[in-house]
Amino acid sequence: MTDREGRRKHQIRETKDSFRQALFQLLEKQTLDQIRVSHLSEKAGYARRTFYRHYLGPEDILREEAEQLALYLFTSLAGLDNPSFGDFVEHFFTFWEKEKRFLQILWRNQLFSLVYSSWANHITGSPLVQKRQFKNSYQQAYVMGGMFHLLQAWVEKGCKDSPGQMRHITRQIIKGLHEVKE
Repeated sequence: MTDREGRRKHQIRETKDSFRQALFQLLEKQTLDQIRVSHLSEKAGYARRTFYRHYLGPEDILREEAEQLALYLFTSLAGLDNPSFGDFVEHFFTFWEKEKRFLQILWRNQLFSLVYSSWANHITGSPLVQKRQFKNSYQQAYVMGGMFHLLQAWVEKGCKDSPGQMRHITRQIIKGLHEVKE
């Protein structure tokens, strides 16, 4: 990569980061459907045409963020050395605890499905699957669906339970499943 290409990529990252930060600030007081691209662009310090060079609409910023977080999540989970399911759950919620503002924004704007979509887009090629943490695609689907709904319930309740508490809750769920008669 040439120096010029490097500067250009850096400039694109900075521009996108400015739009992301501006959108998150606006979403503290408004819903996504109330935000106009002109206002978002002004808040970010760029012209509208710059916004449209990178995105089709404000939702694309949230989608891009969800995609990046999915990649980070799967990479960090894959970095765990032979974790128990409890370790997996605690690490999972420790990760999302740091991103709860983003999750709450998605929830308030009825866009929480972006989280699941981003997982689905990246799980197959993720280090988590490559290391064969899941034995088959059914197990992968079951765990992914369960974790998504557990995360959704956590966000609905205000992200108040700690990662350790979520580990305990999950242990109780698994214990209850073992008590179910076949």
